[in-house]
Amino acid sequence: MTQSRNGALDALETALTAIFVNPATFAREPEKSPDASTDGVVQQFDGDPGEPEVLLCNPPLYCYEHSVELEITAKGEDRKTVVRALVALIEPKLSLDRTLGGAVDDARIVEAVKYMQFGADAEGVETEYTAVVNVQLAYTTATAAN
Repeated sequence: MTQSRNGALDALETALTAIFVNPATFAREPEKSPDASTDGVVQQFDGDPGEPEVLLCNPPLYCYEHSVELEITAKGEDRKTVVRALVALIEPKLSLDRTLGGAVDDARIVEAVKYMQFGADAEGVETEYTAVVNVQLAYTTATAAN
C-alpha cells in the first residue's frame, strides 16, 4: 500500500486534535503563532520530507522519514506542569496506532523532547515555557512528488 505526504500529515493532525481538545489550542502550520495561554498551545509544523530512499522495484517506491515538529507552549504560574502534561499525552497516543490508521508505516517520537523558557516579567520570572517534540513519520509513496 502506498501512502502520501498529505495523508500522513493529515493523519497526524487528526491524532493530535483528538488528544489536544479544549482547553488546549491546536494549530497546524499557523500563519501567525497563537498567543500562549495558561491551558497550552500546540502547533504542528509540517517540515520538509527530505530526500526519499528509492526502492528500485517495478514501479519504484519512495520511502520517506519525515520529521514533523510539535511546539507546545504555556504561560502562567503552572506553565511547566501544563506543558509537561501535554507532552506526556503524545507518546501513548502514537503507541496505540503507529500507522495512524494506515496513513504511515510508522509514527514515533525520535529524539529527546527539548524544553525552553522564554521571556521574563518585571520581576525576572519566565513567562512562557515551551517543549519541542519531533515526530518522525515513515511512509512510502508511488511518486517522488508525493
